[in-house]
Amino acid sequence: MTIYEHIYPIMNNHSTKLFKVNHFAQIFFWEIFMGAIAFFSYQLSAFIPKQS
Repeated sequence: MTIYEHIYPIMNNHSTKLFKVNHFAQIFFWEIFMGAIAFFSYQLSAFIPKQS
């Protein structure tokens, strides 16, 4: 992402709100995605007997 693309939404009030919502949605989706991976990996590690 170029600096112009990052600053432009700030100059336009209408697109600033949309930019913030879209940015928040991406972070929120990423948190859920990583949380799901961590949860399933934990469940798998609980079911798979550890080789010791």
